[in-house]
Amino acid sequence: MFFGDIKQNLIIPISNHVNEWRFAFSVHVGYQISPVFMVGLQGVFGNLSGTRRRWNLYFDAEYFEANLITNINFNNLFGNKRKKRFFNVYGEFGIGLMQHNTEVKDLTTSRVIKTVGYGEGAGINGMTIEGVITYGMGFNFYLNDHFFI
Repeated sequence: MFFGDIKQNLIIPISNHVNEWRFAFSVHVGYQISPVFMVGLQGVFGNLSGTRRRWNLYFDAEYFEANLITNINFNNLFGNKRKKRFFNVYGEFGIGLMQHNTEVKDLTTSRVIKTVGYGEGAGINGMTIEGVITYGMGFNFYLNDHFFI
């Protein structure tokens, strides 16, 4: 979900007229340095949308993101350090690059007002490229020494 200037509601995405709900696909590959720290790579492919009725605008964007990430396992940081704990809560921090193509459109006519990327940017196939910082919290379930969900 997009949380920026072209947004009707601050938290809840709208679903009527122009639907702001979009989906993304993410892949993480990591290496556990210690029971507390993991480093890895993350790739995200997805779409974003936002609507601002007062401005009579909405946008649609497609993006690709690649990040270098680190996870801090809070269970092992504050408790007994166990590598094979079934359930873990972790914090994540990353830095990377996002590439996107975006169209800003008139809300009533769907006429394209402005495009960003689409052959004019410095990224892959002319996409616009920007630096990103990611952070968040999550949880996982241990399956074996090589895999978790």
